[in-house]
Amino acid sequence: MNAKKKRRLRAAGFKTGTVQDFLGLNDDETRLIEIKVALALALKQKRKRKKLTQRDLAEIMGSDQSRVARVEKGDGTLDLIVRALLKAGATRSHIGRALAGTEAGQIGQAQAVKRSTSHKSKRRSAGQVTYDAKTRRAAARKKSA
Repeated sequence: MNAKKKRRLRAAGFKTGTVQDFLGLNDDETRLIEIKVALALALKQKRKRKKLTQRDLAEIMGSDQSRVARVEKGDGTLDLIVRALLKAGATRSHIGRALAGTEAGQIGQAQAVKRSTSHKSKRRSAGQVTYDAKTRRAAARKKSA
């Protein structure tokens, strides 16, 4: 999140921080989520490069389209995500490059934004949280774990 956006959000009564802070994750949980997100993004990119639809990949996997959609969002076990990558034609080196991006910080940290309880809004109740797509996926995985 850029500095200008942070200033604008803070002026509107939001607090900003990392997803790790917001969800109360330890370092290991955060790294696991980053790995799952990296592999899920790699799967989607590989599928698109191969010009496969989610339905095509599902057929190759012996599954259904909705499962492929969930896996591409990182909603699945690491085993399932890696199997889908392999079925999409990824090699071990491709998977390794996707994982190496997590060490290099190429995934980027999702930002969590929380409306301060002192600020009232007609559109939102106090304490409501808004966050980006990575944060939503992380929250969903935390709940399902």
